Amino acid sequence: MPSSSMPHNTSSHVEELNRLARAIFDFAASSSFELNMTEGTVVRVLEEDDGSGWVKVADSEGENGLVPATYLEDASGWPLEKSEPPRQISQKGSGIYVRALYDYRAQEPGELTIDEGDFVELSCGTNGGQNYADGWWEGFSRDGKKGIFPSNYVDLA
Repeated sequence: MPSSSMPHNTSSHVEELNRLARAIFDFAASSSFELNMTEGTVVRVLEEDDGSGWVKVADSEGENGLVPATYLEDASGWPLEKSEPPRQISQKGSGIYVRALYDYRAQEPGELTIDEGDFVELSCGTNGGQNYADGWWEGFSRDGKKGIFPSNYVDLA
């Protein structure tokens, strides 16, 4: 009876769809079965590595394909879309997120470019996060880059 096994298969498939991964390297597809990725891209895992070294993923535009398993890291705390707040605290930051109110383009090395609506996780420490400097905060972008940005360009999420 195929219908009796359907709910079991569906629920395990749904669990796999909930895992997010982030590209840690650029990947250029060399066949129609593969998916181009740039470093920092967050993708949804459709099929885990079956021992072949490849993972089937979908990007935020709905495109899907295979990418090398070694090019991905867990990203369960990072959103696929900018409008979703992160769901888990990352290991490198404070766990406090701010949302960009305006676009800001880095003008010096060490500054962070942010786009309106982006979430930035504030860094930790006595000289990090909101304690960086008057008018400047320090944090991590979605793709893990650390930098400073004007504090009046963000609001606590």
